[in-house]
Amino acid sequence: MYISGSNAHMLSSELATLLSGRYINFRIHPLSFSEFTEIYNQHQTVSINCWTDYLKYGGFPGLHHLQWDEQVLYQYIESIYNTIVLKDIVLRNSIRDPNMLNRLLHFIIDNCGNITSARSISDYSKAQHKSISADSILNYLQFSMDAYFIHQIKRYDLQGKRHLETLEKYYLCDTGFSLTTIGNRSSLLSGQLENIVLNELIARDYHVSIGKLKDKEIDFIAEKKGQKIYLQVCVTLLGERVEAREYAPLIKVTDHFPKVVLSMDEYGWNTDKNGIHWMNIKDFLLNLQPETGIV
Repeated sequence: MYISGSNAHMLSSELATLLSGRYINFRIHPLSFSEFTEIYNQHQTVSINCWTDYLKYGGFPGLHHLQWDEQVLYQYIESIYNTIVLKDIVLRNSIRDPNMLNRLLHFIIDNCGNITSARSISDYSKAQHKSISADSILNYLQFSMDAYFIHQIKRYDLQGKRHLETLEKYYLCDTGFSLTTIGNRSSLLSGQLENIVLNELIARDYHVSIGKLKDKEIDFIAEKKGQKIYLQVCVTLLGERVEAREYAPLIKVTDHFPKVVLSMDEYGWNTDKNGIHWMNIKDFLLNLQPETGIV
């Protein structure tokens, strides 16, 4: 027997606490890029836009049962967004101001990949002439995490060897929600790439943190079964300053675990510079270069 789903009274994440006897609890994720590509190529006569469409529409499996038309796909993703927000967050937690929740979620989506705090959200709300307390913000964020709408990724101090309790980053469970809330803007691409890589790491069962090393930040530290990988994610490495900025944090790390820079560049970069691997982001998502230690 398989039990899944959620409603206004119970989230699927709570099923394990209510079941007795023998059961296996596992989490289903949206399609990874490799899964999306496999299904996409079966349904689309032209696959040249596969990566672009994944960036735009995300990985909800139901997309592939619909007419591949932007308006149709937009409405489908919007219906998922509205269902999660209304049933799994608003109704379940008796939220009195759903408009404020929507503003908060839009802020999170617009700031994927950026350090976020209750104060920064509060300041944003005040600028919009809306007032919300820090406690309410923290509650809304927790409700959204409980509904598997967003991920909270904590910072890890590599010197102090401890997780920090403030200034986290938030990412979406599926990047398709960006399209239906704030649109498909080029300024979002960097955060979207980070979001896609994060979701891939989570799907591969890694525990993920943000690395802090003095004044440097490492996008992701991924850990699994005693192994660790450091990753930087960027749109392109073109430009000496960009390349130096992305490599500098990894150069500061002195342990022996793999260090990888991911970008959308197709070729032209040293794949092993100062012991740091470079990979095209699509190759990483398709797991085409397993020698880097990422599995």
